[in-house]
Amino acid sequence: MSKLQSVVSAYAVRDFVLNIVFEDSKAFVLDFKPWIDSESGWLFEPLKEAAYFARVGIHGGALEWPNGLDICADGLRSWCDQGSIPLPLTHLERVMPFSNGTQTDVRWIRRLLRA
Repeated sequence: MSKLQSVVSAYAVRDFVLNIVFEDSKAFVLDFKPWIDSESGWLFEPLKEAAYFARVGIHGGALEWPNGLDICADGLRSWCDQGSIPLPLTHLERVMPFSNGTQTDVRWIRRLLRA
């Protein structure tokens, strides 16, 4: 199993688009707009404003915003490797961490839910 990679740098390059660098020096540019638009609730509402979204920081190797919303590094890396955030996320995918950051885990969860 490969070592999980923490985020070492993240900054907005334009509205809702982040440049993200992991500790293995791999860099990605990821558009979060479709994901933010698909979410609701008090944690996501502030992120719908570009200036607030740009206030992203890093805490414990994960992305984090001032209101406490965070995205774990392994899930984020999976999204980056895929080139986009898969939509729509199911409730279980939102609350259950990926065991190894692979899409296989998500497919297994979806099959389990259909059974």
